[in-house]
Amino acid sequence: MAKEPIYISKKGSVIYTHKGDAGTLYHVCVDSLYIYCNDYIAAKKQLQRLENLKISSTKRSIKLAQTESKKLRKLVEKAAAPYLVKNADKSFERMSKQS
Repeated sequence: MAKEPIYISKKGSVIYTHKGDAGTLYHVCVDSLYIYCNDYIAAKKQLQRLENLKISSTKRSIKLAQTESKKLRKLVEKAAAPYLVKNADKSFERMSKQS
């Protein structure tokens, strides 16, 4: 593999080359995603596709995390409601006795 990338995108993704008996192989690296292509044009297209895939995946993950966070909050509030009411009554009784 070449030590220096032959292409670096604005987002930091890279394309390296491998020289072999059958010709040049292009190694596309986008974070932890890798793909091999037979020509430079295909390598650049795949690099763009992987970068866009990463962006859309991140956006979906954020939306999912927000939705799940709301569901978890509702679940915790529902589960804690009887306990909070019970303790609020006890606190009110203690405050009444102190007065």
